[in-house]
Amino acid sequence: MLGELPPIVELPANVAGALRPVPLFVHTAGLYEGASAPKHHLRSDGNAAGTGDMGSDAAAGGAPAMPRRVNAAPPQLSDGQGEIRAAAAPQSETRGVSGRLQSSFALTGHSMEALTEQDVDVLLKVLETRYEKYLSAKQQTTERYLTRIETDVDRFLAAHYGEGAAAPSSRFGGGVASFIKNTLVPQIPSPQRVRGGGGTSPSAEKAVSDDNTRCCDSRTDGLPTLQASSYRANAIPFNYLDVRPMNMETIAGNLVVLRHCLAECFAPENTVQKSLLGPIVRGVWDQSLRSLQKSARELLEVAQQNVWPPLEYIFLRQRRGDAAVGRERRAKYDRIVAALQDDLKYLHTIHEMDREVIEGQIQARQAAEEGLSDYVPVSGLVLSRLHRLENEHRTVLEFWKTR
Repeated sequence: MLGELPPIVELPANVAGALRPVPLFVHTAGLYEGASAPKHHLRSDGNAAGTGDMGSDAAAGGAPAMPRRVNAAPPQLSDGQGEIRAAAAPQSETRGVSGRLQSSFALTGHSMEALTEQDVDVLLKVLETRYEKYLSAKQQTTERYLTRIETDVDRFLAAHYGEGAAAPSSRFGGGVASFIKNTLVPQIPSPQRVRGGGGTSPSAEKAVSDDNTRCCDSRTDGLPTLQASSYRANAIPFNYLDVRPMNMETIAGNLVVLRHCLAECFAPENTVQKSLLGPIVRGVWDQSLRSLQKSARELLEVAQQNVWPPLEYIFLRQRRGDAAVGRERRAKYDRIVAALQDDLKYLHTIHEMDREVIEGQIQARQAAEEGLSDYVPVSGLVLSRLHRLENEHRTVLEFWKTR
């Protein structure tokens, strides 16, 4: 018995590694866990990168480091997709939201589960700030092109119908009178027809026809003919209702010119169409409205691609007690997006209307049958300026006619 020796047992080279408990599941967070790295140091495979003392010990001696016991609650690691779950949200609820918003991850470029409600509030605040800047630019652009339209109309009248302009017969040939007689009534609607949306009585149409025909024929109402008329800007004094203007002949000549321009607006291949409507419409769109349209489109894309996915994710993840806050956030977003969509629809609509006017695809009779509209194209603003000037000059003459 004494001569027998016990069997020789070969000890493992790494005793600590051999005695370490083997986890049942690969992604289970147990009591024995390596030193947890910050969240942004986690690799996409779910394992922590070697940092801290473990990495230094391994580099120095080549021996594996001992695992360190973690007393705190185990961190919730990501699944195989490398996503960090939110600790505050229940695991089952978070998994359901992640499945519904899988497409949103591609939009943001990172996991949205790290988002907080404060992040969404910051996004909404930035969106509101940019929208306020857009509204300010929109107002400035509108004021600028409205002023430009009035200035360009006045410049056109002075250049083509001023005292130094060429004779009307050389500008329009010999067909001015026949054109006004044959096309003025069926094409140019009276204000009553536009407001009512329907046609006028035959007697009213005859009166309008007779009144405009006398623009070029011999007049019996005291107005000069078109050949004898010229346009002078700012002919109406500010106190014309209190004191009779001394330049009634100039006002009468301006009225004849304005009525002639209104009659010429929708005639194909005429001076008003080529030198007034076309240049103004193209200039306003190229220098003002296209940039405004681009700004609205870009801001709408930012809202839909960068703000909506996080907002929807937080809204679906919220508990019932926070539903009111979520609805308030979505109301802010919906208000901005709806306003931008309305602006883009408006700009697209008036662009098509201007294109039809410039290309001669729309007639004044068609515009009269449509009645009043919420959409006012640039060409409509040009005609509105002419109508307003015509109404001012006609009011002065009618007011002092019997006084």
